[in-house]
Amino acid sequence: MAHQQLNSLFSTTGSAKLTTKNKQTNLIRALKQAAKSQVDLPQPQKGTDLHQVYQAQKKLALATDNLKAGNQQLALTLTKLENQNTAISKLSVASQKINLGNQKISQGQKKLLVGLKQLAQKEALTTALRKIKHSKNRQISQAFSHTYLVGAVIVLILSPIALLTDRKPLT
Repeated sequence: MAHQQLNSLFSTTGSAKLTTKNKQTNLIRALKQAAKSQVDLPQPQKGTDLHQVYQAQKKLALATDNLKAGNQQLALTLTKLENQNTAISKLSVASQKINLGNQKISQGQKKLLVGLKQLAQKEALTTALRKIKHSKNRQISQAFSHTYLVGAVIVLILSPIALLTDRKPLT
């Protein structure tokens, strides 16, 4: 989402109605919406510490989901057997509490994965904006150097002509 907004800002639309300030305001608004969104988040880049944390957290979330599924099966089985024995009914209640705890842990892990993805998105946006700023500064400095170069060429071309101009003789 954020990359699409950056591309739309720096593409040439041919519309003269939008000023740079309006484009920047629209970009800031779109980036804020993209930062709050939890859809189409990028995964952390490979080779980074964030990627390693993300992969470990993903494996942990998968293991927790498997544990939750197994615990749900155990709770169902204990619920069926609790009529036969009072000790099993206590186990069934404890298993249901464990199941609720596993659900909370699973939800927390999913939020953590989304948070890691949002952090990866922040890094990607920061890198992209830094590259854009560097490119813009380089282009501005090239434009100024070209301007000074054109001025120097004009002075060099017109200097010999200045020597050939007519002067009034001193009387």
